[in-house]
Amino acid sequence: MLNANPQRQATDSLRGYRYQILQSVDAWLDLVDDDIIYLEGVEDFDIVSDGVATLVQVKDTQHNITLRSKDVIDAINHYWESLTKHPDLIVKFRFITRSKIGKEQGDPFGNNQSGLRIWSRCSGDEETITKISEFLQNQEKISDDVKKFLKQEDHQKIYQQLIKPITWETDSKDVRSVEQSISNKLFHHGNKLRLLPFDSSKVLDALLNEAFMVATHKGNRELTKERFFKIFQEETTQRVSTQHLRHLQMQATQATMLDSTNAALISGSSDITIQSQSPIQTDIPRLFLDVFRRTDLLTNIQAKLQSEGIVVIHGGVDKGKTTLAKLTTNDLAGDWFWLNFTNKDPSLADQHLQQLAIAVSNQPAQINVVLDDLNLQPQQLRAYEEVLGIVVYRVLERGAKLLITSQHKPPDNLIRNFGVSKAIAVDVPNFTESEIKQFAAEMECPPDDAETWTVLIQAHTGGHPRLVHAWFVRLREEGWNEQNII
Repeated sequence: MLNANPQRQATDSLRGYRYQILQSVDAWLDLVDDDIIYLEGVEDFDIVSDGVATLVQVKDTQHNITLRSKDVIDAINHYWESLTKHPDLIVKFRFITRSKIGKEQGDPFGNNQSGLRIWSRCSGDEETITKISEFLQNQEKISDDVKKFLKQEDHQKIYQQLIKPITWETDSKDVRSVEQSISNKLFHHGNKLRLLPFDSSKVLDALLNEAFMVATHKGNRELTKERFFKIFQEETTQRVSTQHLRHLQMQATQATMLDSTNAALISGSSDITIQSQSPIQTDIPRLFLDVFRRTDLLTNIQAKLQSEGIVVIHGGVDKGKTTLAKLTTNDLAGDWFWLNFTNKDPSLADQHLQQLAIAVSNQPAQINVVLDDLNLQPQQLRAYEEVLGIVVYRVLERGAKLLITSQHKPPDNLIRNFGVSKAIAVDVPNFTESEIKQFAAEMECPPDDAETWTVLIQAHTGGHPRLVHAWFVRLREEGWNEQNII
């Protein structure tokens, strides 16, 4: 091999371009109706749908970025330029990168906060808008047009025209995860056509090749749903001669007659089990009676879910993890998928998660997900860790929420693979005396006896949620008569 100058090699740019093409294909498979993707248009790819243009910039970079980063500033300027050039369209901008969010030097946003994170969480509050606006006005590379807009317009107009339309999709998944996402969508489409997964998987290379050819073409750079259907059909259709087709039809007829004859002779059970119903629930399971809302714990869970997009509630048996998940999902707006793994065959976990990944991908809008009682022990996790990562990716990339309950704390390497903070893990503690006393009041305990019962129940149960609940139910039934209990 010849000695090459590493600085002149195009490894990084080629890898980045492949990542861009993969993200383009992944978005291509999400198109609905008359949506069109334009490759290498205004940005890396643009999605146009019924008067809305979503410009997408893709970066396969892994260094930390801030609101001061050149790529981020450039993205804001590009968005604003496109917005002013297309007054007839609603313009949105997605910045997809594998980079994580860093914090600006000098702590300009206060409280150790980062600019990109408060931008992503901004829901129109005046204080956050002011911080972002003042920061951008002080950035030398922000265009004069953007600065002029920020100086002249009110807070709500800044939010609606600049902050809200731009989403920063940081810490995006790697090439392998995006490829798996595409494969899942192909499998789902093929399944509707009664094709085997192997047949559907063959389409991936053809789609990547098509996207590459379109992106490098000087003319038409469109990708449509119809174009995908045509390629899928071409790659999964095997052409046979008329003579061979007649032979196959004759064999099929004979096989049907044989099956009809054998059907009357067959009895007993089969070795093949066909699941007639999906394990995925489309509604939140009902709450049991006398549920105690652990307000502080719920607030913590919901705050993390809003900021991180994912929370793992973990704790021992009967600690109330599922109840906390039900209360959380009831409190938060949006639609939910619920997949319960309690008493389910562990060998089916991978299959169920695959079905869930496909179901999430097939939703026209974002769908939140609960994985209830998922086994996160390393020896069990190995069997479905990859497809779990795909579920996480599909949920979070759409801005939805993922709530997991488990008896086991998530391993550190799993959290790293998710690309989120360790703070997503929330341990469920036993009841405090304060919580027991509050629960006693809700269970109609006489106020004068509440202190006594609190101390007694704490001593007998150690604050274990299920035991505390059992004590209170029985005490209420017995009319809070100590002699009937002890």
